[in-house]
Amino acid sequence: MDLTRFKIKLSKIKGVCFIYTDRFSDKRGTIKEVFRYNSLVEKKSFNSDFVVSQITHTRTHYRGLRGLHYQEWARIIYPVNGSVFNVLVDTRKKSKTFGKVETVVINDKNRIAIYVPADVANGYCVISKEPVDYFYILDDVYDGRFSKGIFWNDPYLKISWPIKNPIISAIDQNNKLFKDL
Repeated sequence: MDLTRFKIKLSKIKGVCFIYTDRFSDKRGTIKEVFRYNSLVEKKSFNSDFVVSQITHTRTHYRGLRGLHYQEWARIIYPVNGSVFNVLVDTRKKSKTFGKVETVVINDKNRIAIYVPADVANGYCVISKEPVDYFYILDDVYDGRFSKGIFWNDPYLKISWPIKNPIISAIDQNNKLFKDL
């Protein structure tokens, strides 16, 4: 069984790429390779010295909304089950795609991973009834002092969140507007 079949789709946000890999099944269950550094480098989709420093696992319930957070480190995000509406926002002031927003639904039909460069904001809400397990694979160790956020419903970004009355943390309710970055 060859687990190295990768399809890479570049985002409209510079440096972000969507990683599609095949899932293989047999009587025992399934296996899926989420990320392989050399495959991304070979496809010239990935220009980083990404080294895994930390893996974080979150579980979020239906209507739970996390984000929009950005940090000075890169990460690969991967929701393992359920459905999420994922949002990416380029906050890099010198980037040609500064201010661009891209959204994608990740579910059992596509189960993609996303490489998110440093200073690109990421957030998501759970749109499936079952909780979602979501992995963050970081190239640095998380330190909350360096985490920043954008107000989840910023009018400038015009994000069409697919849920009403999301469940949001107090911190995310008080994030800055994009124009105040």
